[in-house]
Amino acid sequence: MAGVYFMKIYSNRKYDIVIPVFNGLHFFRECYGSVRQYTPDGHTILIIDDASTEPELLTFLEEIGRHPNTEVLRRPENMGFVHSANVGMAHSSNHVILLNSDTVVTPSWLDKLDRALFHAPNIATVTPWTNKGTICSLPRFCEDNELPVNVTAAAISHMAETLCPGRYTPIPTAVGFCMAIRRQVLDEISFFDSSTFGRGYGEENDFCMRAWLQGYENIHDDRTFIFHQGSVIMDIFIAL
Repeated sequence: MAGVYFMKIYSNRKYDIVIPVFNGLHFFRECYGSVRQYTPDGHTILIIDDASTEPELLTFLEEIGRHPNTEVLRRPENMGFVHSANVGMAHSSNHVILLNSDTVVTPSWLDKLDRALFHAPNIATVTPWTNKGTICSLPRFCEDNELPVNVTAAAISHMAETLCPGRYTPIPTAVGFCMAIRRQVLDEISFFDSSTFGRGYGEENDFCMRAWLQGYENIHDDRTFIFHQGSVIMDIFIAL
């Protein structure tokens, strides 16, 4: 599927797209399909399964684990989103995009996030537009927005790419539905604080503040839009 709708990343940087998963096959199937469709070869889709219990999801994970550029790590015990994200980031040696399993990515997404992350040497994280992503929500700021009827996420992303100036505005924290993270920052300040934030919520704020204290910035990429189902998956992760 890859190779039709993306622009080639202009650098030789490699990314691991870390997707923590716990059940929720209906959402994850669409997420994985979009990542496969719109991501160039040479990057790894790294799935961290947090001891899922849905037989259909386990079968799907076994199937996609045989795909090129996809790796599935199965955790023996359910520990929550923060631990799963940390497992993925620790397993990776590349730059990371941490992606919720209830998202749908759009054409050229990785190229645009890469350009934003490396447009200056002090960028720690990049967050794109979404429909449900607090300070990165579109069109209504800090609200949950539904997509307009008969309008796709890809169409909105194309409008953002065409109309927005690409100024990469600094923001106080990334939003966890989709975070592009520079490897150097992970090596310097480590991963999420799992002992404090447990199963989830707030871990990205703490991470971004620690990066900021080391002289880095967290920025918003106004030329990329990624659909987000909402808090469904995080609610599943923290409910156990």
